[in-house]
Amino acid sequence: MVIREWNKFRRAMPVEDREYVDRLVGMAMRHSHEASYMASPEPVEPVFLSILVEILMELDRVRGVRNPKERLDVSWEDDD
Repeated sequence: MVIREWNKFRRAMPVEDREYVDRLVGMAMRHSHEASYMASPEPVEPVFLSILVEILMELDRVRGVRNPKERLDVSWEDDD
């Protein structure tokens, strides 16, 4: 998996900065099941998409957004 390859990068970082890499990995792992449905020739794409989703979720929490759908600028045809 792509995340395993990041370990060398993490080890090269100062100890106090490693928690940020750990947090990003955690964000990606929280959506690993969903990411497995994404057929992509680039294995890093679902990892980055998962991280971006988590960052947006956190941003909404910080801003106090209660219904994220109100902020949606696009609609998906297959949305449930």
